[in-house]
Amino acid sequence: SSGINAEWPLRPGRDESYYNPWGVLQGWDKLTSKVRVDMRDGNIDPWYGKYYFGIRQMIITGVEHGNKNVVSLNKQIKTNKPSAGQELIDGDISTYWTSDESSSWIKIDLEGLCVIDHVIFEWLDNIQGRQKIQYLVGGKSNLQKEGKFNIIHLFGIAGQLSIELQNSTTYSIREITAVGSCYSAKDILKIKVNMGFIKPDASYNLYVIGDISGIIEQLEIGM
Repeated sequence: SSGINAEWPLRPGRDESYYNPWGVLQGWDKLTSKVRVDMRDGNIDPWYGKYYFGIRQMIITGVEHGNKNVVSLNKQIKTNKPSAGQELIDGDISTYWTSDESSSWIKIDLEGLCVIDHVIFEWLDNIQGRQKIQYLVGGKSNLQKEGKFNIIHLFGIAGQLSIELQNSTTYSIREITAVGSCYSAKDILKIKVNMGFIKPDASYNLYVIGDISGIIEQLEIGM
């Protein structure tokens, strides 16, 4: 676990006074299942002189992380060898892909935005050469790492995996497996709606969010 030790900057309440103010604390990028808030140095109420002021409402926004699955299985794939590469993502380790070009490449379209936890390389024999793996979002590199890998623990967001193979005269790989959670365009829109509309001083937000989420669910969109 990890924590943030900070004072929350307070903002005026609905009546622009400092009664019922609200504060915003920037979060973190780690997976989280529970949040604990320890309060200290509080203020005693001016009426009875024995109660500490508390928190009326707490709202946490972020991206929900679902169960980890194989997100690369049977997705669209391209390699430096035309019409080849499906062997890498078919879930069958009895098949394998091979290339005799010293600079080879593999691109896997995840068909959505995915939160990747790790990527596994099932080599036919031993690791061959070096690998550079990139997580692409909108065609641009979001995260990358180079080395010699059987498994790479690289947590990040990707819409496409780009893998460059170098420093070997041949490459033979049974399977490339990306593990994580993927989100559709509808999921992402709903998350953005929640992040954009929720404010502590607006009691009607749940109704607005519900209406917009219903409209999103009826849209014919894909990713």
